[in-house]
Amino acid sequence: MRRTTRLIQTVQLLRRPIITTATDLATRFGVSQRTVYRDIHDLIQAGIPIQGEAGVGYQLRNCSPRFILKDEYFHKDENIVRMPGYASPIPWEPPAMETGLSLTTAMTYIGQSEATKRRLNPMRVPIAKPWFDQREFDAVQEPLESGWVVQGPKVRAFEQVLAQYIGSKDAAACTSGTSALHLCMAALDMGPDDEVIVPSFTFVATANAVTYTQAKPVLVDIDLQTYNLDPKAIKAAITPRTRAIVPVHLFGPAAPMTEIAALAQEHDLAIIEDAACALGTLYNGKHVGALGQLGIFSFHPRKVICTGEGGMVTTNDADLLARLRSLRSHGAATRPAQPDGRTPPFLLGDFDRLGFNYRMTDMQGALGCTQMQKLPAILENRRRLAARYDEKLAHLDWLRVPTVLPNSVHSYQAYVCLFAPEEPNLDNWQRLAAQRNALMMYADDKGVATRQGTQAVHATTYYQEHFGYQLTDMPNSWLAEQLTIALPLYPQMTEQEQDYVVETLIKGFKG
Repeated sequence: MRRTTRLIQTVQLLRRPIITTATDLATRFGVSQRTVYRDIHDLIQAGIPIQGEAGVGYQLRNCSPRFILKDEYFHKDENIVRMPGYASPIPWEPPAMETGLSLTTAMTYIGQSEATKRRLNPMRVPIAKPWFDQREFDAVQEPLESGWVVQGPKVRAFEQVLAQYIGSKDAAACTSGTSALHLCMAALDMGPDDEVIVPSFTFVATANAVTYTQAKPVLVDIDLQTYNLDPKAIKAAITPRTRAIVPVHLFGPAAPMTEIAALAQEHDLAIIEDAACALGTLYNGKHVGALGQLGIFSFHPRKVICTGEGGMVTTNDADLLARLRSLRSHGAATRPAQPDGRTPPFLLGDFDRLGFNYRMTDMQGALGCTQMQKLPAILENRRRLAARYDEKLAHLDWLRVPTVLPNSVHSYQAYVCLFAPEEPNLDNWQRLAAQRNALMMYADDKGVATRQGTQAVHATTYYQEHFGYQLTDMPNSWLAEQLTIALPLYPQMTEQEQDYVVETLIKGFKG
């Protein structure tokens, strides 16, 4: 039995009115009593409430840091443990006070080494986590029971519900947001003579998808207030070889689509919206991902909804949709029908283009359908928590909270701030970055996970070596990489956890 499962069952059993002994638990789980005592000790140290002293709970008073449990070794009045083989007594610390943490929250650090646990606070706040419950377990079970686990009816249902939600005519599911972008480039026949404009401040997958087709990703700078594409930088980057613009709705706020659409129309360019972070984001009352020729979404665990991995391409163009569906399945052509109108299920059909194996599984499709049912609650909680961050961080003159355009509705896939105790520039960024990193390291030591927003693609080794980009080519993207801080945010986050994040940041900066 996995230790996490055993720990959860231990808590459940010890909360029953029936007295459960260490022997009972050891027999039930097939482990030694020593292991049972160690489990309970870790649960208490992690802040999991074990009600009363029923069952084996009372034996924790004899539990030393090295799990020596016999009364003859423990000296309560002296608060020490005298251990055989050790010349000096070992100080004994009573179990931590109950923190009220949920079991799932505390599980993130149960089982850490003793050295690690001694330096951790009773609270651990992850950067993100998906919201799964019994509904997801039940949904995944259906394709397992039916035996239809590859792309099938659940995937199709997921495509339809997402397309309907964003206002697109249809959608094609695939394996990830990255493969969704690659499919878009392939569907538009991008090649070596083509250029595609991409923001430099984005996850490297956005630029990689262009590079896969041997087209050139033309990286441009961002607006440091919104972290999204700067229309002036787009205009300056357009050449006769430019075929498309990829606006990224980074972290959840919409890119300036009015200006981008005007430039695309003027120069006859396609728009491929990277809405990986933006399920639930609106621009002028319309959902992003349905504003260009193509849009993509991601369902990675850090995104708004989660299917493990997974992606989706949305479009209103029937020809592009047919091409996308062929490309994601090895380039398969539509199987020809017989004279009687029937399509034989036993024939493979033709392959008229070079394609890929980018098909989503039906387990993921089932997860996606269930997550879409939760989406209103997920977005409501994210926005409520983001507003609470705004309020609690508003007085800090060294941290800029996220900016939301007046004509945009933010999905808050992430809550990304800018560390700016002074106006950042290319002269002071090293000093400011060192301060930011020290603050993030302090937060990590206190149990609060943070991340840099994302990366400046033009500063990565590959793009410098292959395309000749220099660090100073896109200064705002570089400053954003060095100075952004993504704070923990997930729909089931508690106010207690959020307060702890804010308190930790303030203490860390003062220190």
